[in-house]
Amino acid sequence: MIGILTEKPSAARNFAKALLAKKNGQNFKGNFEGNDIIIVHSYGHLYGLVYPRYQVPKEKELRYASWNIRYLPWDDNDICWKKAPLPKTKEAIENIKQH
Repeated sequence: MIGILTEKPSAARNFAKALLAKKNGQNFKGNFEGNDIIIVHSYGHLYGLVYPRYQVPKEKELRYASWNIRYLPWDDNDICWKKAPLPKTKEAIENIKQH
């Protein structure tokens, strides 16, 4: 099976139209040149960076809690660059994981 992940529903519809795939729940399924295909869409960005103040040790939290000029520039070695799902994306993430 070939999976196609698109950024948004309209892009999924365009792929489905071009590949003659049919709507199946939130997704589109079909067959193209002998290969089963599934087209799954997102809603733009699914994950974002966690606020910097939540990525540093407690003793540095105040420094990273605001964009105050006296605390800039930040030291990118202090930040662990955690990602988290954005609000209202849980359903889309689960749908993508299932397929």
